[in-house]
Amino acid sequence: MASNGQVEVVADLHRTFSDRDVEGFVAHLTDDAILRPSTLIAGREEYRGIEDVRAGFEEIAKLLESSSEDVTVEPLRFYVDRANDELVVSVARLTITRGDETPYTREMLFLWRMEGEKVAELGAWLDVDAGLQQLRDPEEVEPATSGR
Repeated sequence: MASNGQVEVVADLHRTFSDRDVEGFVAHLTDDAILRPSTLIAGREEYRGIEDVRAGFEEIAKLLESSSEDVTVEPLRFYVDRANDELVVSVARLTITRGDETPYTREMLFLWRMEGEKVAELGAWLDVDAGLQQLRDPEEVEPATSGR
């Protein structure tokens, strides 16, 4: 089962993404991390390695600026797999606010494969139930600093 520290890393990754804190985000990744976020959030399907992730942040910033949109990802729930100490799941609220202030909101699931306290791989599911099926023995947990 993943540690509290690993769940905290995932919680911080959501914050650093929404704050566009590139260096804070990549500090939590392995050098060869593979991220497959939803194309709702990012312009590409896959990012490989820290430098590619940095470039992706720049691409996202330019895209959001040109479209006068903003994207936030607010974590709602966290799960660990009692059968696998490398996996952390976050269910998050994705909000895309358009230039006319109209928000588009939906829940998404992110599956984070950890190597110690760093993320080695990320996958995303628009169907939360299908994403949760990736865990053999899920247990909902709260990050120590969540205050929820």
